[in-house]
Amino acid sequence: MHPAKERIAAVFGRAQGSGYLLTPNLVLTAAHVIGDCDTPRAVVPGGTGPVRCRTVWARDDSRRCDAALLVAERDLVDVETAAAFEPLVWGRAYDLRAWPGAQAVGFPQVQRDGDDELDTEQIVGTFKPGSNLIGGRHVLDSEHAAPEEPGGGGSPWAGMSGSAVFVDGLLAGVVCADPGGWRHGRLTVTPSATLWSHFRFLSECLMAGHKPESRSLTSHRQLEVEVFEQRLRDYLVEKAGALTIIGLTLSDGEGETWPLDAAYLSLELVGAGGPADGQGFEPPTGDPAGPARSVPAPQRAEEALAGQRRVLLRGAAGSGKTTLLQWLATVTARGDLPPGLGHLSGCMPLTLPLRTLIRQGELPQPEEFLAAAARPLAGLPAAQGWVTRRLAEGTALILIDGVDEVPEADRRRTLSWLKDLLAAYPDARYVLTTRPSAVREGWLSDAGFTELELQPMSRADVADFIDRWHTAAGQAHDERLRAFRDSLTAAVVTKRDLGRLATNPLMCALICALNRSRRGYLPHGRMELYRAALELLLIRRDRERDIVVGLEGPELEQAQTALLQKIAYWLIRNGRSEIEWDRAVEILDRALPAMPAVAARGSAEEILRHLVLRSGLLRQPTSETLDFIHRTFQDYLGAQAAVDDWDFDLLVNHAHDDQWEDVLRMAVGHAPPRARAELLRKLLERGEREEPNRYRLHLLAAACLEQATEVDADVRTRVEKAAAELVPPRDQEAAKALAAAGQVVLDLLPGPEGLDDVVAHAVVVAATVVADDRAIPLLARYATHPSVRVRAQLAWSWDRFDTEHYAEAVVGALPWAGEDFEQLQFVAKTAEQLRVLKRWGGRPRIQLNGPLAAAGPADLATPALVDLSLQQCPEVVDLRTLGHCAPLHGLWIGATKGISHLAELDSSALRTFHVSLDECPEGLDVLADMPELTSLRLHWPERGHQRWQTLSLPPGLTRLDLGPGLCAALWSAGVRGHHRLETVAFHAVPDSVLRRQLALDALDELRALEVTAEHPDLLDEAPPLPQVERVTLTDPVRLPDPSQLFRAYPRLKTLFLRVTTSDPVDLAVFRELGHALKLDVVHRGPLLNQDQLPESVELTAQPWITF
Repeated sequence: MHPAKERIAAVFGRAQGSGYLLTPNLVLTAAHVIGDCDTPRAVVPGGTGPVRCRTVWARDDSRRCDAALLVAERDLVDVETAAAFEPLVWGRAYDLRAWPGAQAVGFPQVQRDGDDELDTEQIVGTFKPGSNLIGGRHVLDSEHAAPEEPGGGGSPWAGMSGSAVFVDGLLAGVVCADPGGWRHGRLTVTPSATLWSHFRFLSECLMAGHKPESRSLTSHRQLEVEVFEQRLRDYLVEKAGALTIIGLTLSDGEGETWPLDAAYLSLELVGAGGPADGQGFEPPTGDPAGPARSVPAPQRAEEALAGQRRVLLRGAAGSGKTTLLQWLATVTARGDLPPGLGHLSGCMPLTLPLRTLIRQGELPQPEEFLAAAARPLAGLPAAQGWVTRRLAEGTALILIDGVDEVPEADRRRTLSWLKDLLAAYPDARYVLTTRPSAVREGWLSDAGFTELELQPMSRADVADFIDRWHTAAGQAHDERLRAFRDSLTAAVVTKRDLGRLATNPLMCALICALNRSRRGYLPHGRMELYRAALELLLIRRDRERDIVVGLEGPELEQAQTALLQKIAYWLIRNGRSEIEWDRAVEILDRALPAMPAVAARGSAEEILRHLVLRSGLLRQPTSETLDFIHRTFQDYLGAQAAVDDWDFDLLVNHAHDDQWEDVLRMAVGHAPPRARAELLRKLLERGEREEPNRYRLHLLAAACLEQATEVDADVRTRVEKAAAELVPPRDQEAAKALAAAGQVVLDLLPGPEGLDDVVAHAVVVAATVVADDRAIPLLARYATHPSVRVRAQLAWSWDRFDTEHYAEAVVGALPWAGEDFEQLQFVAKTAEQLRVLKRWGGRPRIQLNGPLAAAGPADLATPALVDLSLQQCPEVVDLRTLGHCAPLHGLWIGATKGISHLAELDSSALRTFHVSLDECPEGLDVLADMPELTSLRLHWPERGHQRWQTLSLPPGLTRLDLGPGLCAALWSAGVRGHHRLETVAFHAVPDSVLRRQLALDALDELRALEVTAEHPDLLDEAPPLPQVERVTLTDPVRLPDPSQLFRAYPRLKTLFLRVTTSDPVDLAVFRELGHALKLDVVHRGPLLNQDQLPESVELTAQPWITF
């Protein structure tokens, strides 16, 4: 029961206060008690004695919030006591009811004895949420007489600040002040709801081992709501906690679900407009802290979503969008969130499938959301008003799935509905999904949405998926399955056509199923793959299970595809993804007279029920509706129906609509040569008539050629000529769209002569994404291009081509010596590539990517090697494997799980050491013994706080780059003394107390500051830095006004703005600037009001270019 005496702490910072242990080494207290103290201490009576602590979160805004979290160097209680800690639950007041019997225990001044020794006092009284409604703090009114004021003045309650307030055993807040006017009979309290509104507070709790869980302070109504919410959480976890894995079994579909925890594969996301293929960590251009810092690196989903309150998630068909929403719903409902998603703690997820909702006419109002997400519970009494209350509190996570499945004519209405929702409930969390082509880039940027795009699966992801699929299929007890797994894992690497298909979870699942069914013999090409998959799901599955075709007979077996095509085509024509059961029965009823043998087998309803039961392609989201297990199958079957009906005018008239794009491409694949030629002719003719749609239609015609094994020569020539007018691509996005046309574009792409750097890069992106060996002669012409990004794309793309051929023609021609070329890294993703580099005598700068990075292969060691980059390694890198290399000058390790044996690395010549890891490494004390080290980068989630207490850094350090949450930790560990620092880069410290602890004003040599996610209001509270001349702001919360900027940096000469989102960058904020300033802007969204800049501002602006 709380409060518990073994968890009550005395805290010593700028003043003496109190605290409460959330975990054996995590102390909750008041921020003003800590103040600017670098090394606060805490002690628990009967514990392990006074222990030095570190402030990991603090906020003291003098009115609403006054609280802090301390992490102790060691546990404050012994092991036995810690093991007996009971779970701690937070209490939140949802109404203004006063709560008698509230209590807090701390160490106030009034309880000190004659020797001035501390002792505890337990104040009991009434907790009143209705007091201080404007200020935001609750109060605790004592039910006993107030203590006398000390003789020297001041509060008798001094020292009580930081004590935890409990109501019925729930932690309701933190004592923060003795307000005037109440004769010491009242204490003000920072309520728990205020703490829960801070993302970093929740994240720090999770990282330190305290999993925040809250309940409402209990009234009869709230008890009813809590029971309802627990039922809802259980329902949502049950509903979303299993994945359908296509082709997993040869059963009737019951065995094709698998627990989400076992089957879910976290894929990579990148900001819209990110790497061309989603596989790049950063362009291999030398120092990631230099030019490469402007490139958004792909991140795993849980990292990319960290701290994001509004997200538009883009992804191609089958890329895993809906699965990602399932995972988010499950971990949020279960409360099992990774640290980066701490801002979702306490939220309730509600999934709104637009494909279902849009067919109902009006989109749902908030109180109807529950019926859409959990219909069986929507009628419970506690559900009344529940959704709107959650939305208003900001504790609802709204997952809106399938913007692309809304007909184009209804998207304006959908956008209006969404913006009304955002305006009414701005504090809720929102995640939307869509296919990339459905809405323009920046569609919701004015509403504050971050755009993220699901990337194609990397080779490591594909191998992981193949293993998980076979595990789910039972490989542990089946040697044949293990053999199929091994052969398929090798085939997706060695067979280029197969590797190009295995880029998303849907295609990988189909390939796995077909590989098992066909015993290793796989079809070629996307259309053949779909055709074989349908055969597997429709016919072979029952045959291989020796099921007697009951109702069906051979007639129905053969007619299944035709019947499904009619349903699919109706859905496509009507812009729908779901169909009512009765409507589907009508469609079959109209079709059966033309199929007398099938009609003799049963009624339309009986046959439909059979299709649902046996086909493996249809499912019932509700008892009244049907849909296909994946939109891709609907498009494939509907396209065949359109071709059979010769509905080419209908297809072409809808070709501008993104919902019909895949249908068009598959229709060309289905059509016989004469029909294919007519369809392509009509597509070209419409493009020639309609200027606004010409680019899209002609590009679609070119993309259709990839599905056309045979087409009239004149038509092919016309399509290629139309595509040639789209060449060269103007930017990377156009390059990726052009590459979708396949090999046909290779003959159209120009050489580098006369192209600017952006267009040259786009040409190389297009050719490398097509990834056909026919592109190699063209790419070889770009090998000596002066742009490092062009050459970096060439270096990165080696693994997409034949190793030896590409090496001789392209990689071997890449310049690597001389001032203009020395930045380039050579990328090796396979041992074969590394052997080629060694055969050439090595290269000075090499990047090992993927599992190869952990191997430390012997072929890496050459006399030429100076700088080494190890990227995207799923395992911990043992640095002893580099023992055979000569002393390195630079070592970069990124997007990697971790490192070990740092002490055994030969660092005698190391000048640059940059690491971005998933976990904090051991042995950091050796950094102080690196004599030549001048540049250090440390990025990882902040865990293992005690490792920082003895950290010291080398005396020659001139550049330091710190990841999120590490700043205060490092400064309090002694970074302040490094007066030679010239450049410091860090993620913004959102708390004023911690910001002051950075003490940047003590670094006399500091000239450059690089801050990510800066909040301009914090500049007003930070000490001025007159020594700083260059400031880089990456994705600031908003642009600072000139007065804030020059108050913080009085001698600022150059401001670099790096905006990775699609939000507009409005330069009007600088129109009153009276200082001379060089303004360098790199932006993805629109740049506004450049003409309002005064003459004192020298502007350089360029669009964001990614690798």
